[in-house]
Amino acid sequence: MRITRRTFLRYTGAGLGTLAVGDRLAGALAAQDAAIPVGAVYPLSGALARIGAGIRNGIELAVDIVNTAYPDLSLPLAATAGLPRLGGRKIRLVWGDSRGDPATGRAEAERLIERERVVALIGSYQSAVTATASLAAEARGIPFLNPESSSPRLTERGFKWFFRTGPHDTTFTKLFFDLMEDMKKRGHRISRVAILAEDTEFGATAAGVADGFAKVYKYDVVARELYTSPPASLTAEFLRLR
Repeated sequence: MRITRRTFLRYTGAGLGTLAVGDRLAGALAAQDAAIPVGAVYPLSGALARIGAGIRNGIELAVDIVNTAYPDLSLPLAATAGLPRLGGRKIRLVWGDSRGDPATGRAEAERLIERERVVALIGSYQSAVTATASLAAEARGIPFLNPESSSPRLTERGFKWFFRTGPHDTTFTKLFFDLMEDMKKRGHRISRVAILAEDTEFGATAAGVADGFAKVYKYDVVARELYTSPPASLTAEFLRLR
C-alpha cells in the first residue's frame, strides 16, 4: 500500500510523541517512590495574579486529594493515596508563571518540559496564553490539559496532545441568545444588541461568535466595543453603548 509523506509524518510523529512521554514517565518511575512531575502554567504575578492564586489553590487541593487517602470523600481517586495504576506514586506539581503574557507562557511551558522534565502540563486560564503554551507542548508530544480557556479556536487546530474539559465561547454565547429569546416570548421587546469584549484572543473570538449568533437570531448589532484587559473602569464604554 502506498503512503503519502503527510500520512507518514502524522503517524510517526504521534508515535515518537508517545515514546517521548513514555520515556519521561519511565524516568520518573525509575527511582523508588518518585513522584510524577506535572507542570502548571498560570498568571501567578502581574494584573491577573489574584485569579492565578485562586486557581493555584484549587489545583493544589486536587493534587492533595489524589496524593492523600480520603476514604470518606466521594471523589475520583480520593479513597486511595497516590495514583493506583502507577503503584501509588504521588503527583508533584511544578509551577510556571506566565505573568499573563503569551510569550512568557510559552517560555515557561518549554522550561517545564525541557528542564523540569514534566510528563504533562495544565493551564493556562487566558486563551492567548493557552494557545502558545500548548503549542510548545504539542511540538514535544506532551499532553496539555486545559480546564478553563474558552476560545473555540483552541480545539480547532488539529492538535493531538491538547485536551479541554470545559465549555467554549460558542456554548456560552448561545445561552445568552437563548435567554433573550425566552425573554421575548415573555413579552420583552428586544431587537438591538451591543457587543462588549476585551481586546485579547479570548475577547476577539467571543465577539465574533456573538456577532454570528446575532445574525442567526436576527438581532441588530448597533455597536461593538473592545477594551484593554484588565480595565480600570468600563464607564466610558457603557455610556457610549447607552
